[in-house]
Amino acid sequence: MPKVLADQLLERHDALQQMKRLQAMIEDEHSRRKDFYQWVTEDFKAEFINGKIVVHSPVRKRHWEASDFLSRLLSIYTSIKKIGKVGTEKVMISLTRNDYEPDLVFFSKEKAEAFEEDQVLFPAPDFVVEILSKSTAKVDKTVKKDDYALHRIK
Repeated sequence: MPKVLADQLLERHDALQQMKRLQAMIEDEHSRRKDFYQWVTEDFKAEFINGKIVVHSPVRKRHWEASDFLSRLLSIYTSIKKIGKVGTEKVMISLTRNDYEPDLVFFSKEKAEAFEEDQVLFPAPDFVVEILSKSTAKVDKTVKKDDYALHRIK
């Protein structure tokens, strides 16, 4: 919590009640996130962002082609150099509060070697690519960008 926000909260006469309310809200969000894990399937692209389920529409041709091109380049490079694994579209990364399916992810060899065959939630990758579209650009440039930076994702 930024110091300014914490200071503002502590100046309130009802600080304790506000903290309890915040804790209840966080617990409710955590419960909804668990429900999301039971609900989400491989059949569609969905993310859990700041307590809300966001279902994405199918990609446009230009998005698919950009994703395919970048994926092939990164995959060939990482394979030749034996430095890790590249994933596309449906790799769900689980961060502190949110779950995303970035367009492309890269995991270092050390991280990738720890993955299990049936694993569906993955830790913070080393690198992500979000291909901007009109419907996702705002969230990609704000919430996701800030969250990726918080988790030291390039």
